[in-house]
Amino acid sequence: MENKAKKFFVTGFGPFGDVDDNPSSQLMKSISDVEKKQLNIIDVDTLEVSMKGVQQYHNRLKNLDLNMDESCIFLHFGVRRDIQKIYLEQCSYNNANFRMRDRQNEQPKDTKISEDQELDQCNYTIIDCKYLLENNLYLKEKCTLSTDPGRFLCNYVYFKTKIEFPNCPSLFIHVPHFTTIDFETQKSILTELIKTLSDNNQKN
Repeated sequence: MENKAKKFFVTGFGPFGDVDDNPSSQLMKSISDVEKKQLNIIDVDTLEVSMKGVQQYHNRLKNLDLNMDESCIFLHFGVRRDIQKIYLEQCSYNNANFRMRDRQNEQPKDTKISEDQELDQCNYTIIDCKYLLENNLYLKEKCTLSTDPGRFLCNYVYFKTKIEFPNCPSLFIHVPHFTTIDFETQKSILTELIKTLSDNNQKN
């Protein structure tokens, strides 16, 4: 990426299944106007856990007529209950294989998200996640790398963002419930990720 000021688009997810209060949505609500200005966060949104909700989000951004180039970075957050650290998901997959119905009652099974790729083809983020951890001891302590975002809405939004905004780097971050890692720590990790991405000239 060119050495431009990075612009951040940050999302979480709303309720689904038995998750009534999604930690990722609480993180989104906590981002103040002051923090948006300080961190150059252009847009914050909590997405409905549905394919239609993801498409509505992408359509809304397109209607803003922004210059979506390599300086724009998407950070998508979602919850995963069985983890002990923050997971930086390095890969999204061309597969919608939902373990439950989404909030619009849709449940595709082993379905290509894009017809231009093979089913379940992996698409690696161009963000160098290893570099992020190797050069920030705090992130290295609290985060780990993963290549399995599942095949539900977390993977779906990650893959679709890459398709809809191919020039923009994107990253999906899985967080546990606050009983595993407390809110303050998760919020500091969100902030530290953005600061680290802003400070480092990530390369393809």
